[in-house]
Amino acid sequence: MMGRMHALIPFPATQLTVRLRRLVIVLLCPVITLHAQSVSPAPATHKDISQARFEVFPAGLLFPSLIASLKEPQLRNSLLSAHSTRDLNTLVGLTEQGASVALWRMNGHRRGEGLELAIQGSAAAQFDVESSRWTLLNADYSFSYPLTYRRGPVAARFRYFHLSSHLGDRYLLLRPDARRFGGAGYRREALEMLISRTYGDSLASLVGYGGGEYAYSVTPKDMKRGALRGGVDVARRFHEFGSTARASWIGGTEVTLTQERGWSAGVSVRAGYEIGRASGEAAGGRRYRMLVELYNGPATFGHFSREDNIRYIGFGCYVIP
Repeated sequence: MMGRMHALIPFPATQLTVRLRRLVIVLLCPVITLHAQSVSPAPATHKDISQARFEVFPAGLLFPSLIASLKEPQLRNSLLSAHSTRDLNTLVGLTEQGASVALWRMNGHRRGEGLELAIQGSAAAQFDVESSRWTLLNADYSFSYPLTYRRGPVAARFRYFHLSSHLGDRYLLLRPDARRFGGAGYRREALEMLISRTYGDSLASLVGYGGGEYAYSVTPKDMKRGALRGGVDVARRFHEFGSTARASWIGGTEVTLTQERGWSAGVSVRAGYEIGRASGEAAGGRRYRMLVELYNGPATFGHFSREDNIRYIGFGCYVIP
């Protein structure tokens, strides 16, 4: 099968294009796997425990999965054509290993309501794909503890959020001017509050959300601490694979304002399709997404976010575990 995929991509056999072929194959493998799973017989139905007062490690999450957000952890591979005011004029490969897991939930009177404590974690790396050795530009590490309350279509999420970033060693060697970042590292310890409102149903839905954060501890010490963000997500189901999975068109946009950059706006837009659980399954369950990505505004990668503006267009595959 991999030989056939290589034959479908008639590029010159240069070192860069060979690597791009491999990346395309990696991006397509989850689609093939999910399609095979979607047409398989439905698993045995388990006992519905949605009315239990308390649950440990419940299925799904009470807060919506935000499509265009740059701060939600997920499993992700993206290829981005970037243009910036300083160092990020290249083809950027971004890979992220992240997940959100509900630890405990006190259910409300209706399914999908209640109070929930979760944990989130992510490790994301950005590479210069045009360099001979795919130079590591930056790596971001984050974790958080979200506390969510949901009643009906309204959800509120409060979380402690940690982010630390580290520049790649080879990047520092190749770019002496990168010393301008200093040796103190990059770290933010912040508190964030978001409120969302969902309209529609499982066939078609719209989610609006907004909120802000305040970083009570930062490195470097002169870094500004406030940020605001808000956005809109839409989804429309267009196909069901029997009783096991469904496919939807999805899209979202998010605007972020940071005090560090004089409250200048960063705009993120993503659109594509999603394959997820069939109707009636737990909300917020495992899903696969293939998205076109656009961004324009202050860079969002660690140290670069302090002084670099970036715009990019690309595509990515996401797994929401």
